[in-house]
Amino acid sequence: MNEYPEELKKQERAAIDGRNDKLNRNKERNPVGVALSGGGIRSATQSLGAFQALQDNNLDEEVDYMSTVSGGGYFGAFWGRCWKEKDTDLSMGNRKIKYLRNSGNYIAPSGSGDCLRGIAQYMTNWVGFFLVYFLFACMVGLFFRFIPFVSQASEYKDFYYSSYIFVPLIGAFGIIAASVLKISTLKDIPKLMTCSLYVFLGGLSLFAVDTIGLNLYRKLSVEELGGLASVGSFVIYLFSLGKDFFSSSSGSMGLFKVIGKYASLLVAVVIVISAPFALAHMYFWDVVGFGNYTFTFENIHSLIYVFIIFSLLVGLNLFLGSRKRLINKLSMQGIFHDRLVRGFLGAAVPDRLAKGVMYSTDFKEDDVLEDEYKPYDSGGPIHIINMTLNETIDGRSDLYQLNRKGCNFAVIPNMSKSVGVRHHCLTEVEEGRTYHAPIEMTKLYKAWGNERIESESMTVGSYMAVSAAAMSTGMGKLTTMFTSLVSGILGVRLGYWWDSGIKREKSDRLEELFKNQKLMMMELSARFRGTASRDWYLSDGGHFENLGVYELLRRELKFMVSFDHGCDPSYSFESLADLTRTVRADFGIELRMLNSSELDDIVDSSVRHLFGEKSDIRRDHGSFDGIDWNNNTIKQGVGKWAKAYASVIEVKYEDGSIGHILYIVPTLRGSEPIDVISYYMRNPDFPMQTTNDQFFDEEQWESYRKLMNYIVSELFSKNGDNTPAKWLKEGKL
Repeated sequence: MNEYPEELKKQERAAIDGRNDKLNRNKERNPVGVALSGGGIRSATQSLGAFQALQDNNLDEEVDYMSTVSGGGYFGAFWGRCWKEKDTDLSMGNRKIKYLRNSGNYIAPSGSGDCLRGIAQYMTNWVGFFLVYFLFACMVGLFFRFIPFVSQASEYKDFYYSSYIFVPLIGAFGIIAASVLKISTLKDIPKLMTCSLYVFLGGLSLFAVDTIGLNLYRKLSVEELGGLASVGSFVIYLFSLGKDFFSSSSGSMGLFKVIGKYASLLVAVVIVISAPFALAHMYFWDVVGFGNYTFTFENIHSLIYVFIIFSLLVGLNLFLGSRKRLINKLSMQGIFHDRLVRGFLGAAVPDRLAKGVMYSTDFKEDDVLEDEYKPYDSGGPIHIINMTLNETIDGRSDLYQLNRKGCNFAVIPNMSKSVGVRHHCLTEVEEGRTYHAPIEMTKLYKAWGNERIESESMTVGSYMAVSAAAMSTGMGKLTTMFTSLVSGILGVRLGYWWDSGIKREKSDRLEELFKNQKLMMMELSARFRGTASRDWYLSDGGHFENLGVYELLRRELKFMVSFDHGCDPSYSFESLADLTRTVRADFGIELRMLNSSELDDIVDSSVRHLFGEKSDIRRDHGSFDGIDWNNNTIKQGVGKWAKAYASVIEVKYEDGSIGHILYIVPTLRGSEPIDVISYYMRNPDFPMQTTNDQFFDEEQWESYRKLMNYIVSELFSKNGDNTPAKWLKEGKL
């Protein structure tokens, strides 16, 4: 099942041989991969501490592959930039580390000034997004009002209903006709049934929103309509904030959760879809002059005004639809990208550090072009950046995806890209333009097409920011109609539409004319078609697989190190469980955590006490009491402590060969430095504080950094035959 192309194997092997030459290492050694998981600034800070410990033990150069997801990519991009600049010193006195410490609050490093700029940009994007939507929706609403024989409305006891009721009736008639024909001929007529069903559902939706818009127009003033929109938006905002409050699924709370969720969804539909129809009604009947709400051919001259306004709307929408990547410029991805680039890539820019440019100031040299990012040329690792390609609708069958709703999109800048299980391409950058040469491992559907194509060029900072786009309308397996609509309405859009350059045979000319509007509707309706469309919606790599180990297993490495920095306060190892299921289904690989007796056989006695099974890593041993200040440690057995920091996972590849993963989790055993323990005493959810907290102060930043630095130092400081240090050097157990 795992067919990794020979072309990519040779390319990566050449890069590893090149770095071995620069580092004077044995080329026969098995390559080693390190995976840095998602987790925002928490993961970035712990990854720094881990690599500082590896460097202190002269092991940082032993890493051949560095696979990163989301927050792990913050440090990963920084570390790759360090190799590019040939300055890899991670000692605490280095200016780079001071810069990273100050970037702990990377979203608003200068305080209120950055906050106000962020709010201003958010409001600008939010207003712009809905301006584009309402102009398009009003054009559609006015188009349906412009059809003379259905412009009239019907009334029943002060309730107005749209005359478009005939559309779903036509669809219903078609469904009945198909059923009658089947009974009489004993043959299915699938095309008639399918087309009739589409007409019925589409017509029913049109009738519903037009009826709601009609009654909003007839019963509410413009001011009241605006008030309804404001109240509705506030209700949706409250429900989005209360997602944890509505997490119970039992009893009355479970019922309240369901009612609240779908009530807010209904409010959202009314505001977003029906309001433009209400405005179209208002214009058509009040402004144009059909005040009696009855169309006659005597006032047909008034339609000239409608036609003029409609033509202006069409022209304006065509202009907005043709604006290249407007949909991305109206998201929060831009400011998110700028803050990340400034906070992490900027930390490794010699000119910025030499000139003393503050971390709260943008610097044009912070970002790195794709063709300039080759850390392996200087002896660094091959950096694999993991993102999620959202696919809620199968592009070939139009079926709704119930499970994953996306696939892995892995990028090695200036080298290759991989989508899903069997779709790969070589990346070639020429004069700032990016080209992809497909290497498809299937004769069926080919995601990259059949020929060399030019696609959208992206910088390393862009890949890093998209890999960390945790909140958006498309979130892989977490995507639902509700989350997409609410995220779109609230302007919480960090995902990115990437132009693959691939021209699909089914591309619709009309859709291309209104491209930005089409992409907008796809976001709001959670209809992402994956590689079946030219534009691919990318988001956080953790929406597919949060550990970053997936791509390392694809390469069938014999030894890997996985740092699980995700938020897992109950230590349920959800990310590891997801990885186990996914690689079994995709590659036929089986993962199994070793038990205590097996660990006794393969782990040196000098570090055996640091290893254990799942239950040993959980913090549920003892009860908290106090600190032994004389020994600078917590009293053993008086806290919620773990017994182990790490475990070993056996990897059984499809061909029967065996590999291993050293699985490391941030936890506390009670022997950590006193400042780390003190922070834990005052913050019991440490080191699993919510990923929503992206505003680290110095104490929080240093506590996370030092904890992982201590854990990795304990694990890798011994040099026996069966120690992690030996495994890392030899690339195997």
